[in-house]
Amino acid sequence: MGGFVTLATAAGHPDRLAGGIVIDSPVVRVDPEMDTGRRDNFRDPKVYPDAATAIARFRTVPAQDHYEPFIMADVAARSLRVCEGGVTWKFDPGIFIPERAAADDLLPRITCRIALFRAQHGLVTVDIGAYMYEQLGRVAPVVEIPLAGHHVMLDQPLLLVTALRTILADWEHSVPFLRS
Repeated sequence: MGGFVTLATAAGHPDRLAGGIVIDSPVVRVDPEMDTGRRDNFRDPKVYPDAATAIARFRTVPAQDHYEPFIMADVAARSLRVCEGGVTWKFDPGIFIPERAAADDLLPRITCRIALFRAQHGLVTVDIGAYMYEQLGRVAPVVEIPLAGHHVMLDQPLLLVTALRTILADWEHSVPFLRS
């Protein structure tokens, strides 16, 4: 859900951001990530007796075929917080409140720099990337990460770092396009 958080922050506080990079987070009229979350998957996070039990149950939404196991374990461990009765996931189920979940309405309001990364085998299809590009005023670069599923950082971390470094190197010395 980092893409939605990035878009919401960029739309609500553009003067406080130098820019944002959204990684394989689809924005369409009916956002697949939002739809998934509206079900009961995230509304009442489970409490586990200890970190090891929670880490053993860690899954991504959506599931994908390949992950780097050491990265998956690290992400799982860093995604926990202590709570009454044990540990639970660091997650705000309030993100799925309907009036807060209209990501497509955020895109035209964004005025800071934004780059869109789409995974070759992820949720952002070519058509969705084109829609987002249009909604962002046709000035956001759309970069495809090859061989990656939706959870790019879990299965293609080196390709992701290379793409991030490339975008950020350009941003440090270029003038951003203005949206009309």
